[in-house]
Amino acid sequence: MYKPQVILFVLLLFLLNNSLIAQSKGAAIQNETRAVVIGLGEFETSNNYDEVRKYADNDAIAFNTFLNAEAGGEVSQSNIKILINEHALREKILSSLYWLVEKSKTGDKAILYYSGIGGSSPDVIGRGFLMTYDFDPEQPSKTALLVGQVGKTIVALQNKGVDVTLILDSHNGGNFKSSISNYIDNLSEVEATNVGIFSAKAGDTPEESDKYSHSIFTYYLLEGLYGDADRDFDNTIDLYELEKFVVDHVKKATDDRQTPYFIGDSYRVMAYTQGKTMKVEPNMSFDPNIMIKQEVIPVDNATFNLEDMPPSIKFMGTQVCENSAILTQADSYPLKFTTSYPVEETRVNYKRVEALSNGSYTIDLPLEPGMNEFLITAAKGIQSAADTVRIFCTNQRAQLRNIGRTGKDHVLIIATEEFNEWKDLNNPLLDGRTMASDLHQFYGFEVDTLMNPTKDEVLDKIDEYAMRFKDPKYTNQDDQLLIFFTGHGAYNELHKQGHLVTKDSKLNDKHFRSYISFADLQNKINNIGCKHILVVLDICYGGTFDLELPESLDAGGDPYINPDRLDFIKEKLEFKTRRILAASRDTPVSDGFAKQHSPFARKFFEALRSKGGDDGVLTLQELQTFVDQTDPSPHPSVFGANKPGSNFLFIEKQN
Repeated sequence: MYKPQVILFVLLLFLLNNSLIAQSKGAAIQNETRAVVIGLGEFETSNNYDEVRKYADNDAIAFNTFLNAEAGGEVSQSNIKILINEHALREKILSSLYWLVEKSKTGDKAILYYSGIGGSSPDVIGRGFLMTYDFDPEQPSKTALLVGQVGKTIVALQNKGVDVTLILDSHNGGNFKSSISNYIDNLSEVEATNVGIFSAKAGDTPEESDKYSHSIFTYYLLEGLYGDADRDFDNTIDLYELEKFVVDHVKKATDDRQTPYFIGDSYRVMAYTQGKTMKVEPNMSFDPNIMIKQEVIPVDNATFNLEDMPPSIKFMGTQVCENSAILTQADSYPLKFTTSYPVEETRVNYKRVEALSNGSYTIDLPLEPGMNEFLITAAKGIQSAADTVRIFCTNQRAQLRNIGRTGKDHVLIIATEEFNEWKDLNNPLLDGRTMASDLHQFYGFEVDTLMNPTKDEVLDKIDEYAMRFKDPKYTNQDDQLLIFFTGHGAYNELHKQGHLVTKDSKLNDKHFRSYISFADLQNKINNIGCKHILVVLDICYGGTFDLELPESLDAGGDPYINPDRLDFIKEKLEFKTRRILAASRDTPVSDGFAKQHSPFARKFFEALRSKGGDDGVLTLQELQTFVDQTDPSPHPSVFGANKPGSNFLFIEKQN
């Protein structure tokens, strides 16, 4: 027999430019928001349970009120199915999920909110489930909302081009969270439109508050969305701001017993506040007749079985095997396949395609050099099938990873925008995260980040890399290490010495003891045992990292190099590299507008996203042609043990 545990399950799908807002006034409305809101604080057999959700119905009502409000997008009540306590019967919940999928279309956003109790049982496929009002502990597979039913709803909505955000308020209740992980893990990977928000990490127990008459997590989630999470006062709340607000307040309210966590694009806008804030009332007013007035489509459990007769995909003339790929020299590939008929829609890499007849498809797939991966999905209701075709296109760019190079590429990103005494900055964390994403996605760099560090934390991290590269398995390879600093820089005019400003650097520090001098930093980095090191400094006075600021520099060779790029890569990786690229010589630089990157970082990212042009290799000289467009002019130089003819190469990753 299972032991039921408390679960709050929320599936949010947001509207309009990746926000929670359902519509903007005065604009033509083409997309809609729909919601299914469920709150279970009472059950027919509640005497059998050790735990109850004391305020689950309050949470559901408050969430419904938020959706109706301006901050929530003024979602029409006719677009919300709210099922509380005795109205949250299994048949009505399943019918509402069916309604949510059937009514939603590409570009729409949907919300599924569940607050109640969950558990697990060996009698249930996947084991995890969420209780309904008429749940029977002797027949959980027939009376509960199953993990497969929720998961198939998520997949069906994704296949229709609907954005998905999942919020789970649970101490890993039963096996539900682990059972649904296959669906959850993909939420933030579909065109960067989806978000997952979880009330507690594994092992934590979500708590409720008698003071607020709500779940602590849901209370602060709504408080943040109503406007309190707007840290930069720009009248918008992005996922990063919401996460910071909710995590800080929940941890404080529970004395660190509960820590929420978030996945997805940190800069996705979640709400527009128009400069206003609202509060979550302890007891929200609500008209219970709304639940009765909203008719629910009758569904027979025998016919509404989400596990029965899923769609299928069959490839014609193509042998598709797991972990294998079709090899071709062509620029495109004609893919032919059929689906079980009828299906409602079929997508290739989330783009809808049209069938010729009886579910038969012929699609000309454009190819990039190297590995190409195409996800084929077919959907029918809230059921779906998916398969993947991998096609490897051969040419010189595809061969770049086969030149015999054994080294790895590493990036250490040190970004500081919050300071104890210095003025906070707008963009270092954004620049740091974007740098990490681009280098990993396009070039396969192994990423390490240090955000808002103290002086000791920076020095400890540099020591960590010095110890790492003492290992012979690193020192004998063609490893590359990029160290990216973004934040404040300071300059000691008396001693002509630049310094890195850390979170705990003091404004009134005559001898700069709370700073890290560039001389010390350069010496430590130069002695790291990595063969190729590039230091990029997007900070004021960053050019003074070059202790001599020479007028004539070793540029590392003519940028118009030998056209045989494979020989060039081998040649350039022979020479030890110690290079600098700073945003300026010895002057301050702009941080840029909030959430828009610094001018230097913006051009740096343009260079990375060029992927080196036709040959797939971005050199320092090619990168510099991009950043040279900024004002003031960047400062390239060398330091330490650099060898003439050295370079730092960004080699496009092949899947």
